[in-house]
Amino acid sequence: MHVPARVNEALRAHLDRDTPESLALLQGTIRSEPTFDASCPWHERATFLLQSDRHDEVIRLINAYMPGAFLSPDAHLMLSHAHEQIRDVDRSRLEAYRATTALRVVVDSGSGTRERPWQVLRVIDEYATLRHLRVVPAAQRLVIDGGREFDVHACEDGVERWFELV
Repeated sequence: MHVPARVNEALRAHLDRDTPESLALLQGTIRSEPTFDASCPWHERATFLLQSDRHDEVIRLINAYMPGAFLSPDAHLMLSHAHEQIRDVDRSRLEAYRATTALRVVVDSGSGTRERPWQVLRVIDEYATLRHLRVVPAAQRLVIDGGREFDVHACEDGVERWFELV
């Protein structure tokens, strides 16, 4: 998969600066891609293909949604697994690194509280983050406040985790 220079540059700038402005630029760059779709129409099909050991098809499917699916932890984890299964170790490692980076970008964007929610591009990124943190969601609700949308996950540990959909 080729990632356009503008996406790579926005990612590098954010990783170097780690400011709200650099995050907004990175998110805006990804959202402006014609292949960006917050509903992730590729996710269900890619999951099925992975379970069916159809690794080449997983790679083709997710890559067709790149760079719009860039920084989706699930997309990069699926690509990493698929590449590993076809013995493309270098690509598998790259995608695993991208998945880790995507999770870091979310976790570093806030604290998961109402005052400092984690910022995500997609709802599936919320669940990937919760899995990464080993937190089990029990219920989810949408809160709209001042034109901003938040998904609030009540978790089994009794703590609410807040995500802002940007």
